Amino acid sequence: MFVKVYQYHIQKDKVDEYLSIQEKASEIYGRHLDFKTIYLQSKEQG
Repeated sequence: MFVKVYQYHIQKDKVDEYLSIQEKASEIYGRHLDFKTIYLQSKEQG
């Protein structure tokens, strides 16, 4: 088992688009890998 952590700075008006892309990517990866994804969102004002 391994863990990868990524940090992205996404514009507030682009969050839905980002999540949509990630959902499509998960469908593709899921055909070949057993994995879990957790999304965390900061509450800090940036």
